[in-house]
Order: sequence, then C-alpha cells, then structure tokens
Amino acid sequence: MSLNNNIKSEKVAVNTSKTVQNFKERQIIINYNDNISNNEIQDFEINHNLIKIRKIYFKNNNIFLYKVSSNKDILKSINQYNEYKIVEWSEPNYIIKLNTHPNDSFYDQQWGHRTVNLEPAWDLYNSINTIKVAVIDSGIIPEHEDLTENISYNQGKDFIDDDNQPNDENADYSHGTHVSGIIGAVSNNSMGVSGVARNIAIIPIRIFYNGQVQTASDIAEAINYAVDQNVDIINMSFGGYNSLTMHESIKNTNNEDVILVASSGNYSENEVLYPAKFPETIASGPDVNNNIANYSNEGENLDLVAPGGSTYGILSTSGYNEKYIEMTGTSMAAPYVSGVAALLLSNGVSPSQIRNRLTSTAVDLGPTGKDNTYGYGLVDAYGALINIQLKRPYVFAAVKENGSIKIKSEFITINGNNTYTLDEIVNDEVIVVAWRDVNDNREVDAGDYYGEYNNKLNVLENTLYDNINIDMYYIPQDNSTSMEILNMITTSKF
Repeated sequence: MSLNNNIKSEKVAVNTSKTVQNFKERQIIINYNDNISNNEIQDFEINHNLIKIRKIYFKNNNIFLYKVSSNKDILKSINQYNEYKIVEWSEPNYIIKLNTHPNDSFYDQQWGHRTVNLEPAWDLYNSINTIKVAVIDSGIIPEHEDLTENISYNQGKDFIDDDNQPNDENADYSHGTHVSGIIGAVSNNSMGVSGVARNIAIIPIRIFYNGQVQTASDIAEAINYAVDQNVDIINMSFGGYNSLTMHESIKNTNNEDVILVASSGNYSENEVLYPAKFPETIASGPDVNNNIANYSNEGENLDLVAPGGSTYGILSTSGYNEKYIEMTGTSMAAPYVSGVAALLLSNGVSPSQIRNRLTSTAVDLGPTGKDNTYGYGLVDAYGALINIQLKRPYVFAAVKENGSIKIKSEFITINGNNTYTLDEIVNDEVIVVAWRDVNDNREVDAGDYYGEYNNKLNVLENTLYDNINIDMYYIPQDNSTSMEILNMITTSKF
C-alpha cells in the first residue's frame, strides 16, 4: 500500500484541533516556600513526576519551571499543588502575545510574503533599529497612504530634474512606488498591503522616467549619492550591460558595508544582467510557487530567487488613482531580498554576514546546491533570522494517542519538489501527517510547520492512495500546541 502525495506550505496559520489556551501546554511554574530544603523540593518533583526545565532566577526565591506529562490537566494540577504547605503558589506558564500579524486589508493577497516565510520571522522580530534603504528607480508617490510614514523624502534625489523632489510623474503605475511598497509599506494600519521590513526608512532616488534607458555614469552618481545618505541597503530593480564606471561605484559602496541588491533581468536569457552580475551585488531572480518564472534571466551569477509573479502578480503600492496594483518581474524579486536583508540588519546581523545568511539558509530548489536556475535557492526570512537552513518536512502515517502522535508507517522526508511516496503503512485507521521540526526537539510545537490530511484513511492491503495533498501550517510562537512524536527515528524506514 502506498501514497503518492503533494505537500504545500503556502499558508501560515494555526492548524490544531485543540482549543487555543493562554498558557504553554505541558508546562507549569511552582514557587516553593523560602524555608524548604533542596531535598524537599526533589521529593516533591519525584512524587508528582515533574521534569525540571530550569530555575527562574530572582533574588531569594525557589521558583522553578517544569514540564509535566501529557495526560495531566494543567489547571487541575495547579489547584492540587496549591494545597501543599511547601508551595507558596503555582501557575501555568502563561503566554504573552506579540501582535505581529498584520491587519492590512489586502494582506491575504500577498502570497509572496508567505512564500518567503515572513510571518514566522515577524513572530521572532524584536528590534527598534531603523534601516535605511535607497530605492534607485523611477521615483516615488510621496503622498501614498500606505507609504508616507516610511519614506525619508527629504533625503531623496531626482537625477532627471536635478532637484531634491524625486516624484514619479506616472500617476497610476509608479514602478518605484511599487518596489518601495514591497520593501516597506506600512504594516498594521488597517489599509492596503504590508511591507516585508519593519522600522524602515526608504530614500527614493529618481533616475528613470517613463521607462527610458539611463547611462552608467548617472547610475554611478545615484549609487554614490545613496552612500552619502548613509544608507544600509541599495535596491536596484534594473539591469543592462557591463560598465567599468558603474562597477567602480559598486565596489566603493561594498567597501562601505552597504548591501547591494539587484534584479537579474526579464529576458529569459542564460546570463544575469549588470549590476546584478557584479560579484559585490546580491543577484535576485523571481520564483513562482517554487518554480523559476519563464521570463527570468539565469546564470552562474544568480544568487537567490524570490517571489516575482507570473499568473498572479505581486501586489504592492502604486500611483494616485491606482493605489495598489499587481506587477511581475525580477524587479519585484529584488525588493523581497532587500526587505529580508533589512530585517536581518535590524536584528543585529552585521552587513558582512548578510550575503552568507541569505544564501546559506535559502530553500534549496532544483539540483542540490547552487545552480544557474535558482542560485542558492528561495530566500527564507524565517530561516535567515534563526540562521538555520530549514530541513525538508517529514511525512508519515500515524494515529493520535493521549495528545501524542504514534507513527504507523515509514518515516521519510519529502523530495525537493515537495512530493513523496509513502509505503509500509500499518493496516489501520490512520491520519497522514506532514511536519517540519524547526527546533529539532521531536515535538510538534510553536515555531514548527504541521499539517494533516483532511480525512482519516482506512488502510487496505495492496491499495494505492493517490493525490492526497497536505497543507502545512506554521504554528505561531504564541500558540500552546505541543505533541510528542512517538517511535520517531531518523532513518527512512519505520
């Protein structure tokens, strides 16, 4: 009997049949009286099967965090422990929620954000450092309702009109505004879209007008101007031919520890365009549901792929009349990379480490390792923030017993294209589980991805079950889900 299936992980939400609680499951805190001995505490732990996680250090206290067995009712145990004379008080390990999931009205249409694992990254994001990103492009719509707060307009520059008012004159389809919105549209303002980065200052530099071409000398001057504004990142969603003048500016900028991100090109060619092709620049091409877009330039100089759109475009800010539009192209992929780089910088990752963080934690697509089609793979904001290349998900058949999951089949990892074939399933009524154990603790808990097939399977001998797809869901950091995986082994056979 076998299963031929697909695993998808585009959605980011909670997937648990348990009632959401406001405390961490299977954890309890006990404060013992000041005058008891260590032996009395140890006896209490043994008698109640408490597994010590750690002592919570305050001055002159006996407060301990414990893990309890899966069949214990936390609240009933609390009431029981509080009856003991040696216990001053006990309580659940309450969860304090950080409101990181945006309420922007069009957020559900921003599929690219979920593709690059932004919500888990936002869950961990903890910084007030403002990152300055120069967007060298067609200018900006400075009054846009979803961008104004994050635009450092006074630092901007217009190289077309030679003034300091970098306004895009295209009233409806502002390329520069669209790129800027991907990086830093205002989040949680109940309108429009959400930018990739938080605590961002976008410096608009206008160098293109209505799609016109531009000279290498002007681009070099625009890059130099951005450096003079003490920017942290420069986004360049354009491309063309090699230029020693432009490269000189790029090299000088790189020496100033400024991150340079550029788009690979939209000509379906086997060569990345400049400035993306320069070794100092992070070259970005577009990804569509873990496949390269057919218009993307490829080549050995490609570093990463990120959402660029195809059938569905990338929704972002635009003009005065058309405030939000979809666009497609490598121009959209580059700001995703710039935005993730901004998250990393804001969280204390040094500029010299950004390239390695992004490439070493990317989701490897296509052939193993770096290749000309995907570079190092799909940028992963969550993996980059925790500095781990996330493992491919496990998949197996199982039954649930007393809040735990017991494996009833092979225990395998999925293929690189998110498909798998699962054999040797025990004849039984089972569920099919997909699970990414992010923290590698062999428990389904906060920070992991988890999914179950919608229906239970009554397994019959020598039967092929086909086209059983599983959506995996991210379990947010404030969720209390915790399930042990029983009989877990790391080989491919059960």
